Amino acid sequence: MARRATHNARSRAGAASTDRQFWRATIDHDCGVDEVVIDSIEGRSLKLSLASRPDDDGIWSYMAAMHTEAGRVSSGVCDIGDGLATFFRELADARTGFDGERSYGSLEGQLPIRCSHDGRGTVTCEVTLAQPSPPTWSFTARLDLGAGAHLERIAAEVEGFLPVGR
Repeated sequence: MARRATHNARSRAGAASTDRQFWRATIDHDCGVDEVVIDSIEGRSLKLSLASRPDDDGIWSYMAAMHTEAGRVSSGVCDIGDGLATFFRELADARTGFDGERSYGSLEGQLPIRCSHDGRGTVTCEVTLAQPSPPTWSFTARLDLGAGAHLERIAAEVEGFLPVGR
């Protein structure tokens, strides 16, 4: 079922431009879910909302909001392809652990994520939400995710959120 939604999205002012301006767009939102919440064990969360369909270059956008005990920040995020879903699926599939660090970064650097596994059932993610164009800012929080059912649920929800291939 198609839904009408209004959200902020990055314009395609130029290929690989890092100084794109936000514009107001109305889209037909046909993703499986309108939003996904990546909720941590300690109560912090990253909420991704209102994905747009990919443009001709495969670029899509969404809003990301980080909620912590210190407050809330949000930023528009540009992405390409299904890298975010693949990243969370690989974390979920490595429930018994992995060596070193795994990382993900959105197309224009608004959402870098670095994760490590303690080998005992917890995946620790350092999530940064940033606005790389002036006025620049960034906010980083630690989100601990349970390996196993918790991370499996998150991976499935992120896969349902992505507009790629729909």
